[in-house]
Amino acid sequence: MASNLIPWGSRPRTGARAIAEQLAKAGLIGESDNLLMGNPGSGEHWLYLELTDYIKMGLAEPAVGSMLDGASRITSKPAIAIAHGFVGFSGLQGSVFNAAQRQSPLLVIVGTADSHAHTGETHMYADVEGAAKAAGSKYVKNATDPATLLRDLRDAIIEAQIPPFGPVVFIVGSNVANAPNTEPVIVPKLPNCQLAPPYSEIEILAEELLKAEKPTLLVGDGIARSQAHQELLAVAEALGADVWASMESEVNFPRIHALYRGNLGHMDDARGRDLLKAVDCALAVGTPVYQTVFNSKLPLFSPNTVLAAINYDPETSLRGHNDITLPIKGDPKRILGMLLTVIQQKQTATQRDQAKQRLMLREQEKSALMAQRRTTQLAQPGVTIAKFGYFLEQRLKDLSDRPIIFNEALEGAVGLTDYLENVNIPGKYFDTSGGSLGEWGGAVGASLIHGRTIVFIGDGGFHYPLQALWNAAQEKLPLGLVVVHNGTYGLLYSNLDAALRQQGIDPASMPHPHYYDLPGIDYVKIAEGYGIPGMRVDQESQIEVAIDKMLHSNSPFLIDLILN
Repeated sequence: MASNLIPWGSRPRTGARAIAEQLAKAGLIGESDNLLMGNPGSGEHWLYLELTDYIKMGLAEPAVGSMLDGASRITSKPAIAIAHGFVGFSGLQGSVFNAAQRQSPLLVIVGTADSHAHTGETHMYADVEGAAKAAGSKYVKNATDPATLLRDLRDAIIEAQIPPFGPVVFIVGSNVANAPNTEPVIVPKLPNCQLAPPYSEIEILAEELLKAEKPTLLVGDGIARSQAHQELLAVAEALGADVWASMESEVNFPRIHALYRGNLGHMDDARGRDLLKAVDCALAVGTPVYQTVFNSKLPLFSPNTVLAAINYDPETSLRGHNDITLPIKGDPKRILGMLLTVIQQKQTATQRDQAKQRLMLREQEKSALMAQRRTTQLAQPGVTIAKFGYFLEQRLKDLSDRPIIFNEALEGAVGLTDYLENVNIPGKYFDTSGGSLGEWGGAVGASLIHGRTIVFIGDGGFHYPLQALWNAAQEKLPLGLVVVHNGTYGLLYSNLDAALRQQGIDPASMPHPHYYDLPGIDYVKIAEGYGIPGMRVDQESQIEVAIDKMLHSNSPFLIDLILN
C-alpha cells in the first residue's frame, strides 16, 4: 500500500457517510420492514460502500423499481432506490410514474458525477430533475452544497413520509458526497397530517348524500394510505351507496362486498359515463375523480349531479374535473369518521330504510350473479384460472396466516378474484393501476419483507422486470410465481376491440395483429436459468399438485399455467 493512502476504517466523514447515518437515524434503513436496492454505476459507488450492510443488489433498474414499489405498498413507508445518474433514473422512471398514480411512498436517491455537471454538459449529463417531475414525482430536491447536504436530505425524507403520498427524488453529485461533512444527524419530526375541514362542510356533504336517490362513492388508493377502510365501509353501508374503483391497485373496499361494483375502466370515459349516468350524488375519496389513458372530453356525470371529493391533494382531485361541487382537503380516515357521525345524526328513519333496501337489493343481485358466474366458470373444461383460484382458496383458508397476493395477469386472470378471500382483506391483495405491466416485481419486494407471497403474472408482462427472478432466487424467498399463459398480450386485443367498436368497426373483421402473440415460450426453463424450479400445468389434474408444491416450497417456485 502506498504510504500516503489510509485504510478504509480510518476514512474521514464525508457526505456519503453522513447520508447513510441520516437514513439510519430516520428509520429508513436497518429495520425489518426497510428495503434499499440499487444497480450501481460510476456516479454513486461512494454511497454503496457506506451502505454495504443494508443494500440489496438488483440486476436492472426497471426490476429494482418494481420490487421497491411493492415493498412501499405493503408497508406504506418509503422504500429506497439508488440510481446511477440519468441513465439509471430513466430505468426507474416507469416505477416512479406508477408510484405517483397509486400514491406509493418511494425515495429515489440519484447519484450524479458532479452537482454542476449541467454547466459543462458533461458526459452522461441529462436533466434528472426535469425527468423526475415529468414522471409525477411529488417532490424533487437537488443537493448542490456540501454544507447543507443533510438538511436537504431531511427535506426529502419528510416529504416521502407525509401526505399526499408519492415518489420523492433526491439528487446528489459525487463532489458533494465526497466532500467533508460535519452536519449532525437528527430524527426528522413529522407533522400530524390528519387534517379535517370545518364541521359545516361535513354537514353539507352529509345532507347532499342523504337526500340522494342514488348515492355513489368513487375510491382509490388514498383510502389505503390513510387506513380508512373501516370508515369507508361504514359510510357506504349507512348510505347503501354503490362503490366504484376509480384508480386503485389494492383493497380499499372489500371486493366481494355487495356494494362494490367494480372498476370504472382506465382507457376512456365512455364506460364510466354509462355506468354512472343515473347517479345524483357522488363522493370521490382518495382518488382523482376519473383517470383515463385518453382524456375525458365530456363530463363524467349528468349536469345536475352533486360531486364531492375528499383528498389530501385537491389539485389531483380537481385537475381535469374542476366542476366538483364540494372539494374537501384532508385526511380520508378522519373526514369519513366525522361524516359517518353526521350521517347517523341526521339520517331520518325513511332514509335509513331506503339505504337498507339499496343494500339488500345489491346483496341479492351480487349473490345471484356470483353463483351463476362460478357455476359457469367451474364447468368449463380443461385448465382455467377460475379452477386454479378455486383450488388455491381451498388451501389458503386453512392457513393461519394468508400470503400476500399480487395479481398482474389482467385479461388472463378474469375469474380469479371470484374465489380468493384476499380481495376482501386490506394489505393482502394488490394489483396494477391503470392496466400497467411489469409491476409483478413488487411481489419480490413484498416477499423480502413479509415472507410468503404469491404473484399471478401475465405471459406478456412476465418479461418486463424479469431480472427480479434473480433476487427471489438469491434470497430463497417463499414466493409462488404463477404465469397465466394464454400465449398473447390479451389486454391489447381487448383494448383494440373496444376502440374499434367505438368507431363503428367490427373487431372480427380486422387483420390479425400477430405481434400481440407470444408463441413457444417455456417459462419453466426461463425460471430454471435463474435457479428457480417450476412445473408446467396443461391438464386439470395437475392443478392441485402444482398448488401444493408451490405452497410447501420454502423457496421460489414457478407454475406455467397453460390456459385453454
